[in-house]
Amino acid sequence: MKCFFHKRLGTTLIEIIVAGALLAMLSVTVSGLLLSMFCTSKTGQARHEISLEAKKLREHLKAYVTADTSLTLNAPGNPPWHLPADSSCTNCWALANGQHNASDLLSADLREKYKATMTYRVTGEPFHGRTVKKVDIAIDWEMP
Repeated sequence: MKCFFHKRLGTTLIEIIVAGALLAMLSVTVSGLLLSMFCTSKTGQARHEISLEAKKLREHLKAYVTADTSLTLNAPGNPPWHLPADSSCTNCWALANGQHNASDLLSADLREKYKATMTYRVTGEPFHGRTVKKVDIAIDWEMP
């Protein structure tokens, strides 16, 4: 009996092209994944540092909560009740309504590396018949 099947000695051109295309797609996917992980790690670190700065400002502003800013004995700030890093006003209460600039509280690294600026807005919100202060902190930054 004669066999009509013969043993192949090599690969065909189509197999080589398909293998090359699969290898190319795999290498593009892996390099994209590695690049994405690197960028995400760098961005995540920056977000972590910036969120810590916002938390520090919020904790710092708790010392300025008062109903009577005329009392100056043991009052925080210089002049009393003024956040020294607030460059938006020279002698205002740290929790006065309006926009305040506290960029000087950011580390030099964040200001230089990420061009970060930190502001906070104070508004009066009604709460059970009283007006309470609401503070919204915003930090603007950009990746280098």
